[in-house]
Amino acid sequence: HFFTSNNGTIKNIVIESSCKFFPATAEFGTIVGNNNGTISSCENKAAITIADESMSAGLKLGGIAGKSSGLVEKCKNSGKISLTGTSSAIHSIGGVVGYFEGKEGKVAVDNCENKADVIFSITGTPKNMYIGGVVGSSVVNKSANMGNYGVVKDCSNSGNVTHRWTVSGGGSYCNVGGVVGYIEGDVENLTNTGVVTLDSPSDPAAVSTRPTLGGVVGYVYYNAKNCVNKGKVFVRGAYSAGTKGNAGAGCMYQPTFGGVIGGIGSAEDKFSKSGSLVDCHNEGELDIEFCQKSGGGTQSNVGAVAGYSSVPTENCYNTGKAKFNSSANANRLGGVIGYAVTKTLKNCYNDSDLTCDARNDALETNATNKLGMQYYLGGIAGYVFKGASVESCENRENAVITFTGCNNTKSLSYVGGISGSYSDSFNMSGCQN
Repeated sequence: HFFTSNNGTIKNIVIESSCKFFPATAEFGTIVGNNNGTISSCENKAAITIADESMSAGLKLGGIAGKSSGLVEKCKNSGKISLTGTSSAIHSIGGVVGYFEGKEGKVAVDNCENKADVIFSITGTPKNMYIGGVVGSSVVNKSANMGNYGVVKDCSNSGNVTHRWTVSGGGSYCNVGGVVGYIEGDVENLTNTGVVTLDSPSDPAAVSTRPTLGGVVGYVYYNAKNCVNKGKVFVRGAYSAGTKGNAGAGCMYQPTFGGVIGGIGSAEDKFSKSGSLVDCHNEGELDIEFCQKSGGGTQSNVGAVAGYSSVPTENCYNTGKAKFNSSANANRLGGVIGYAVTKTLKNCYNDSDLTCDARNDALETNATNKLGMQYYLGGIAGYVFKGASVESCENRENAVITFTGCNNTKSLSYVGGISGSYSDSFNMSGCQN
């Protein structure tokens, strides 16, 4: 990089595509490794390549800045980022900023854009992975005490973001997003048009632990507003659950995938301070193919807007087709939210097809996996938990819900125009299918 650290202002630097970068430091950006000041109106066009990453210390790598506790604004990356690694360390990779840490309400990354592919291929057993088209994460070693580390706003991604395993990824806990991988903070006015992919072996004996993936953001704890996904969300693999209630597992401990947001809020409302999901919509296609660990009790959450939400959700909608081929212990698919927990879901609608293929007999080879499998499909929410209310929501007339492949008489299936099912209590008013 040009600078190891920055405590002032760096402006108007352009790194041309004739440059090539092969980083050998844990904190790397083409402009600066560690930013404590301001980076403004800088652009990287050069490729960044790590052919065999094996650092014991985790990477904080971005096309512009590796780590930032200051402000990165009006910056652009159009250089491909490609990493192949064997390390079991914790990594945070972003097209513009790898990792940032700020303060609640303070903008940390503003009006930045990524136009190039971000690809991370794992050839070993990884640990926590945070990968985003613009920002990797705000925290690289989460604790039980959640904090708000700032705002990412007015950013976009048009590159393809890919996280791929070639072997078992037990303990991986990855968070992948078209714009942001994981954030303890707020996101606002983010747009993704690139393809977001999670690809691992579809072998029930070689699983990856608790992935979360979203077309815009993998996981956000606090607020998401005015976020739009227009790119395809593509998932293939075998996955297992993390530890229940463990914040270090990314809040929601089950595999969770969403057109806009993979998951938002805390696991079953564990933490007292919450946020909101407002004015977000998905136009991209979801293509999710999932199986669980052999003999496991894994659950999965898939939503065309958000796979999981434990925050008030309002004015969100979907117009992209969602295809979900799954065989786990419990499977939830919703036209807006897959798994809605303890809050209000209001003024939302689904206007595209939802398709689920259970494939009980085609995919699972372990007989214990077939016992007590459950499917929940809803035009708005797959499953509503602990008294959440659904108000003034609509599954529109062209949004066809199709459920096939459930040939196992011991499976339980629930399909509804608004919600597949609920627990405890369920308040619905003013809704239409």
